[in-house]
Amino acid sequence: MELYNISVIIPVSLDSDCHVTLNSLNNIDYPRDKFEIFVIKGNRPSSQRNLAAREARGDLLMFFDDDCFFEADLFNLIVEQFQDDDLSVVGGSSLIMPNSPIIQRCFGYVVGSYLGAGPMRSRFKSVGEVRVATEKELILCNLCIRKSVFEKIGGFNEHLFPNEENELLNRLDRNNYKIIYDPNINVYRPQRESIFQFAKQYFIYLFREHYQIDT
Repeated sequence: MELYNISVIIPVSLDSDCHVTLNSLNNIDYPRDKFEIFVIKGNRPSSQRNLAAREARGDLLMFFDDDCFFEADLFNLIVEQFQDDDLSVVGGSSLIMPNSPIIQRCFGYVVGSYLGAGPMRSRFKSVGEVRVATEKELILCNLCIRKSVFEKIGGFNEHLFPNEENELLNRLDRNNYKIIYDPNINVYRPQRESIFQFAKQYFIYLFREHYQIDT
């Protein structure tokens, strides 16, 4: 299996850190000289990601959020998919953090159900088999893109937040790039801590579902 060089990109706000994600990267089962890490502080994640991507030297751009936990074999699962030379993007789910409080587990079950999220449930629950996907099934906190494709398509629309990954994936789809969802490629993140926070999140996802933009 060809081992690709991976550039890990983590945008963080000015007053936060990403120790959970960095701890997972410290335990990753992948040669340390085959990946680099960019932690970019700011208040505009789409711009932060583009900035890091321009500096990145890897063949693959791996996008995480600052609170992602993942198993040691994650990069190997991703690289295995990229043995397909036609593949441009692969992603998986953002699952409930182990040992989360019951209210967070309940929120996770809601967004991971078909009743609660429809086809978007695969963003929050491992569903089905490896398959060609659209933006409805993928989530930016667990997304890997070939750098050459990212550059060719023009990166993230920096005028958008949120929705930048939805617009990017739609743009890739319209240009016939191959996008895959793999239910084995997962990260774990905490869910919202209150009903108000969850309602706000749910509204944003509903907005994303109906959002359309021409580029």
